[in-house]
Amino acid sequence: MPNLLLLDRDGTLTQNKVRPGDYVNDPSEIELIPGVLERLRGYRDAGWEMAILSNQGGIEKGLVSLDKAIAGMKTTMSLAGGMIEWAWFCPSAYPSRGETAFRVGCVDGFESWNCCQDFAEHGYRKPLPGMALAALDWFRVTPTDQVVFVGDRPEDEAMASNAGLKFINAADWRTHDDSH
Repeated sequence: MPNLLLLDRDGTLTQNKVRPGDYVNDPSEIELIPGVLERLRGYRDAGWEMAILSNQGGIEKGLVSLDKAIAGMKTTMSLAGGMIEWAWFCPSAYPSRGETAFRVGCVDGFESWNCCQDFAEHGYRKPLPGMALAALDWFRVTPTDQVVFVGDRPEDEAMASNAGLKFINAADWRTHDDSH
């Protein structure tokens, strides 16, 4: 069973290089936060699998299209040098509208995305654990395995707790080399 590093995207891995602190509306606006690439390399070299879990609230607010969000995930995976091959994101905070998560893959040059509903009853939107449970299922690991979630917001920490995962604050993760 692999060690699994789950990562929030915005504010943890990436930032908007044009308008810091703003939603990324165009994939060309995405850049990795300084130090992230080196941290990812350390995990990869230690044999960890990695994936992104992200709410993507800009979609529900009408600030980012679904196509742009998918392109943004693929851009992030590309900027990460292919070390991250999978991402899950939930664009809706309104379960009554049919909360859905999307899985995006960029594996060996093959790009795909699809809707995943297997864990909808748990709620996908962070702080609910559905995205984490979907990723654990995909990688065939359990919370009792070596699984860590890195994020920068209270809902990230709450999601990790709700899924039974170890949580590391993104700022601490980027500056300390003690988690793998």
